[in-house]
Amino acid sequence: LRLPVLRREAARDLLLWGRICYPEVVRSEYSALHADIAGWFDALLPPGERAGRTSPRRVVCGPRGGAKTTLLRLGAAHRMAHGLEDYVAFVGPEAAHCDAEMGAWRAMMDSADRPLLRRLHGAREWSGNLSDVRVRGGGREVHVSARPFSGTIRGLNRDGRRPTLVVLDDVEKPEHLDSPTTRQRMRARLSDDIGNLGPPEGGLACIYGATDLGEGSLPSHAATELGWDRSTVPAVLAWPEGLAEGVDAPGSRWEACRRLYLDRTDPQRRQTARRFF
Repeated sequence: LRLPVLRREAARDLLLWGRICYPEVVRSEYSALHADIAGWFDALLPPGERAGRTSPRRVVCGPRGGAKTTLLRLGAAHRMAHGLEDYVAFVGPEAAHCDAEMGAWRAMMDSADRPLLRRLHGAREWSGNLSDVRVRGGGREVHVSARPFSGTIRGLNRDGRRPTLVVLDDVEKPEHLDSPTTRQRMRARLSDDIGNLGPPEGGLACIYGATDLGEGSLPSHAATELGWDRSTVPAVLAWPEGLAEGVDAPGSRWEACRRLYLDRTDPQRRQTARRFF
């Protein structure tokens, strides 16, 4: 009796599903970045209900090391497990990243060592390679493709299906900003290749987990020129007193602690600074 209730609640709450099935990944103390990404996935309508409407497209900017990739992966896996997407495309910065991500997705969806995942969704059968995978289970079939942003993306089609969800993960690197030609090529790829990947009737959903590299970066272009929704979660929500913008204020205890930490005449300077702190 509890299983159908649990399945229903988990289908509409990504972080609840993650906490139940992947407790080593998702904990109850959600970060602002995780809540932002999960909220977008939870509000996403099924592909059939999105058709004919404006396609939901979102850029989520957050610091490196904030586990954006983990939450994007979890969100796509959640949509697949609950039969909410027919075809998911993952786009990473390079081929090696895509291969690793596909392996991580397969490991995440393997229910052999996750009895509750198996009870909720049944067994899953995978076939294909690191670029294109077919997942069968629960009376449904889902396709997953992984492509590097610089590779061939246009024209993805599996058994007459086109992607309904595209997940982009940090496809822009700092060195890309150095070349106007590279920036223009990446912008065209995002608007044309990615933007036209979906079904002809419309409804393609895209989420782009990014690190904001400043003015002229791809996330800024997606928001200002292409009309994508954008949210930015800063690495530091608030600086403590005496450490405005990460800089020690003169006369503050932070400055005194730093002075102790950098005192080369004290062989135990780190322990001294720690005791002071």
